[in-house]
Amino acid sequence: MLPAVLKEKGVDHLHYIAPIENACLIAAVGIFPHNLADRIPHQDFSMRKVQWLRQNRDIPNGKTIHDCVPLYFATHTPMQYVWTYGNKKGMEPLGKENFVLIEIDAEKVFSQE
Repeated sequence: MLPAVLKEKGVDHLHYIAPIENACLIAAVGIFPHNLADRIPHQDFSMRKVQWLRQNRDIPNGKTIHDCVPLYFATHTPMQYVWTYGNKKGMEPLGKENFVLIEIDAEKVFSQE
């Protein structure tokens, strides 16, 4: 059952953002965390500096952030903003047509161990 606080806030799904080239792969095999996705040929638009910062960031269960799939409550994420508009550090915009936003059932996510 969906946690009461999420139900109260009207959250019934989460979002995952990916390059559009990965859409068929995701439909076929699912979404993987960074550490597992590296084993599968895929398009990666992530910012290297951000990935470097995340690779050793531990979370309470003894894993790293790269052992988890990044899901969002909102559709407008910092990554989506940079992909759409670029940034001051020289990353050129990729354009909205080059990525997909996938909705994921929040109840299925939060019912996992």
